[in-house]
Amino acid sequence: SGFLKSVSLYPDKSAILIEGKTYTYAQLYREALNIMMLLRQSGLSEKVPVIAIYATPSLFSYAAILGVLMSGCAYVPLSIAFP
Repeated sequence: SGFLKSVSLYPDKSAILIEGKTYTYAQLYREALNIMMLLRQSGLSEKVPVIAIYATPSLFSYAAILGVLMSGCAYVPLSIAFP
């Protein structure tokens, strides 16, 4: 994927900026990898093809999206504005 290519080419470059704090591709990848591993170890990624994510903009929310995609699942973003 484009993200994984960016991680390998530019691990120390800025990937996202959230509330004035910058996170590198390596930081974002580590968090996403942890989430992917949790999903796979729990067996959830094999049982559920789509995972809902409800979160505010943060390192965790972006890592969750990437981790879900890396686990082979799709995601649906949830919003309180659109119940």
